[in-house]
Amino acid sequence: MGITDLIDHALHREPQPKSYEKKRKYRIGKTLGTGTYGSVKEAVNVSTGQKVAVKVILKKDAASQNEMVQKEMQVLQNLDHPNIVKFYDWFESRDKISRVITTDDEIMTTMCGSFGYVAPEIFKRTGYNKAVDIWSVGIITYTLLCGYIPFRAEDRAAFIEEVTAAHVEFHDRYWRNVSNDAKGFILTLLNPNPTERPTAEEALHHKWLTGENAADIDLLDGITENFNARKKFKQAIDAVQALNRIKGASKSSSEEESNEDENTNVKADEKSVRLQV
Repeated sequence: MGITDLIDHALHREPQPKSYEKKRKYRIGKTLGTGTYGSVKEAVNVSTGQKVAVKVILKKDAASQNEMVQKEMQVLQNLDHPNIVKFYDWFESRDKISRVITTDDEIMTTMCGSFGYVAPEIFKRTGYNKAVDIWSVGIITYTLLCGYIPFRAEDRAAFIEEVTAAHVEFHDRYWRNVSNDAKGFILTLLNPNPTERPTAEEALHHKWLTGENAADIDLLDGITENFNARKKFKQAIDAVQALNRIKGASKSSSEEESNEDENTNVKADEKSVRLQV
C-alpha cells in the first residue's frame, strides 16, 4: 500500500482509479483555456518529450454526461485525420477525467477559439445532444458568407447572453448579395431551442443547399474584404493597447523618480490613448 493509499484510507476516501497511475507519464504545465466542463492544460510526456494537451473534465460538472464522455473517448480513439485532434490516452482521478490530445502547437495555443461555436444549451448546462453540432454548422455558415461571426461581445458574460438570446442580425452592408434562402438556412440552424433545429439530413435537404433558387453571385470579394477589415481592426487595437502599456510604464517610472505629491490627480482620459470607432 502506497503513501497515497494510506492517506486515502486515513481520511476514509475512495482510492484513486487504476488509470490514475498514467498521470505520472506526463508533466502538466500551464492552463491553455477553460470551458463549461473543465480546462485544457499543456503537458509533456516525460519519457518521450512529446508535447500534448490534456483536457481535464470535472466529474461533478459533467455527472449527467458521464456515459456520453466515455463514448466520445471511444470515438476519438478510432479517428485518424490530419484535420482532427489526435486522441492519445486518458486517465481519471476521483473527481476528474483527463484526456490526452493533439501535438499540434497551433491547436494547443488556440484551443479557446471554439468558444464562439458553443450552443446555448451548453452554456445553460441543460444537457445536450447532436443538435449542438447543427448550431456550430450555423455559426460556420454565417462566418463563411460574410467574413465575421454572428456573436461578437468581448466580455464573456455578455457573449454568453448574446448566444443564449440567439438574436442573429444580417447587416445590409455585408449581406445584401446573400439570398433569403441562405439567411433562412442559418436561422434554422441557429434556433436557440435544440429540439427545433433540423437534423443533419434535414439540413442537407434545405432548398438553399439543393440549389433550387441559386443565384450566380460571387461573394468572395466582399467576404475577403470583411476578413481583412477585421484583421486590420484587431491589429489597430493591439497597437493601441501596446502604446497604453508603454505610456503606463513610463508614467510609473516618472512618478518613482520625481517623488511627486501622491495626492496629485491626473484624469485617466488625459493619460491614455483611445481608439475611436
